[in-house]
Amino acid sequence: MVRIGAILPQLEIAPDPETLRRWVVAVEEMGFDHLVVYDHVVGADVSGKQSDPRMQKWPAGHYNYRDLFHEPLVLLGYLAAVTRKIELSTGILILPQRQTTLVAKQAAEIQVLSGNRLRLGVGIGYNHLEFEALGVPFARRGDRMGEQIDVLRELWGHELVDIDKPQHRFGGVGLNPLPSQPIPLWLGATSAIGFDRVVRQADGWICPGGALSPAVQGWLAQLDEALGKAPPRERPLGMDGRLDMRYRADDELAREAARWRELGATHISVNTMAPYNRRAEKLDVDEHLAMLRHALELIRG
Repeated sequence: MVRIGAILPQLEIAPDPETLRRWVVAVEEMGFDHLVVYDHVVGADVSGKQSDPRMQKWPAGHYNYRDLFHEPLVLLGYLAAVTRKIELSTGILILPQRQTTLVAKQAAEIQVLSGNRLRLGVGIGYNHLEFEALGVPFARRGDRMGEQIDVLRELWGHELVDIDKPQHRFGGVGLNPLPSQPIPLWLGATSAIGFDRVVRQADGWICPGGALSPAVQGWLAQLDEALGKAPPRERPLGMDGRLDMRYRADDELAREAARWRELGATHISVNTMAPYNRRAEKLDVDEHLAMLRHALELIRG
C-alpha cells in the first residue's frame, strides 16, 4: 500500500515553534505516514548575477535569500519530540555541502531519539554560491556524495571504522550511540548519472515532480534504463512521487495519484505550497492543513 506524506510548507508558514508543532501534530493526527522537509543552508541574492554561466543551469524555480528554510536535521530533532509515529524525512538534504561524519552523527541521533523514524533523502544541490559560502568545492560534488553514502553506512553499521577513500581517510573512530535499525537512504536524481547512483546505492528515489509531467516521464525512462543495466537488487527500489496541490482541479489530482500507483510508487508526498511563479501567494497554517485533509480524501477515496 502506498504511503502518503506531507511536505512541510516552510516557505509560507511562520517559523515559530508553536506553528510548526501545530502543523506536524495535525498532520500526524490526520493519518499521514511521513513528513518531508527541504534544505538550503543559505539563500543567494541573484540580482545582477544572471551573466554567471553557472547560474544558467539553475532550475527555473530556484530559491533566494528571501525564502525561509529551516536546518533540516535540527528541525527533525524538534519534530521528533512532538510526534510519536510519523516518519521523518528529508527531501532532500544537500549532502556534499556537509561533513560526512557529522551528518552520520546527527542522523544517528535523530534515529535513536525518534524511535527509528528517520528516512534520509540526499542530493547534490545546484547552488554554487551556497557551496562557496560553506567553504566546500562545487565541482565533482556528485562523486563526493557517492563516496559519502558509503561512509555513512559504514559509520552507522560498525562500532569502529577505518575509511580509506579518495576524499575520506580516517580510522579508529566510531559513533555512539549507534542506530538500532538501519537508516533508509534515498536519493534525489534527475540525470542519467544520478539514476545510476540511485540504483547502485540507494533504498529509493525521490522525484521532484508530478507523474503527469513530461519531465517526470523522461526521468522514469532514465530510471528504468539504469535498473536494466544494474545487477538484481536484494530489495525493490522505493519511489517517492510528489503531488502538487495548488491551483489544480480535483480530477487532475486524482488522476495523478492514480498514475503514481500505476507506476509503482511506494510513497506519495503532498505539496501544498504555491508553484515558483506564484510564490508570493502564501497561505496560513490552517489553510495548508485544510488542503492536506482534502488531499487525503482524493488519494484514499
